[in-house]
This record gives sequence, structure tokens and C-alpha cells, in this order.
Amino acid sequence: MKKLSLLLILNFITYIAIAQEPFKNNEGLIITPEKGEMSIGFDAVPFLRFVGNLIDSDNDSPNSNFTAENPLTITSNYMLKDNMAFRSKIRLGLGVVKTDTLVARVGSTNPNETVSNETKVNTSNITLGGGLQKWRGKGRVRGFYGGEVLFSIATEKPLLHTVIH
Repeated sequence: MKKLSLLLILNFITYIAIAQEPFKNNEGLIITPEKGEMSIGFDAVPFLRFVGNLIDSDNDSPNSNFTAENPLTITSNYMLKDNMAFRSKIRLGLGVVKTDTLVARVGSTNPNETVSNETKVNTSNITLGGGLQKWRGKGRVRGFYGGEVLFSIATEKPLLHTVIH
């Protein structure tokens, strides 16, 4: 009987929590996301590292590079309901890295004659994703959960040219 009573009380409290009004600030404006709203964002880690490197004396120069560990991926949320959103991601990463290396020319009788080996590496990294995100709780601090599907493709194409000086 105690277990049944406790279960009914917890069930009643859950229904009360679900039936709460949207969270409002002091002026009466709703500050939690509502149905139909959209947001856009990206990872701020490279910028935070830049600020940290400005303060840290161990690094020679601060940088805010987007790397493979922290790629520039743009995310967006579209609120389907007040507590559920469709989440999407997109990344279009294209790059070229060029390296020149001077080496001795093979077959030359002049030991000072060099050639330049120019290496170019074309890279691409494309990511598309989507999923659902749901929120639990009330007020400003709410937990969230959900699932997401990602499709990602990366390519790397090296090109080698020899230039005679």
C-alpha cells in the first residue's frame, strides 16, 4: 500500500511539473524556446583557446584555428514543440596546403644546382546531420536528450610538381 501511495504521489507531481507555464523573466517575457523559434550556433572552443593563449605565457602566438578536433560546424535548432526541437548540422571544409622543398638536382654536374619539389594537398571535409532533441525539467535549467544521425565524407588528394631553378 505504501508503494502504491508513493507511486501515485510521484505521478501527480510529474503531471504538475509538466503542466507548468513557460518560464518568464521579471518583465513577463518568455525566455525559454517556444514552438516555431529557430537558433543557429557553432563551437566556440577555438575562440576560447585564443583568449587562453593570450593569457598563457608558454605559447609563442595565439591562434584560433579550427582543427579536426574542433571543426567549424554550423548547427541549428528548430522548435517543433515547446520541449522538442529538430537539430541540424552542416560543415563544408575545403583547403589546400602547399609545401616547397629545395633538393639537389639528380644527374647535374653542378653541386649547387637545386630543384624545388612543390607539394600541394587538396582536402575536403563535408558533414551533414540531423536529429531530435528533447528537454526535461522546468525553469532555466533543463536537461536535454535526443538522437542524431551524421553523414561525413573526407578526401585528401596530394599533388607533386618539380620546378627547375
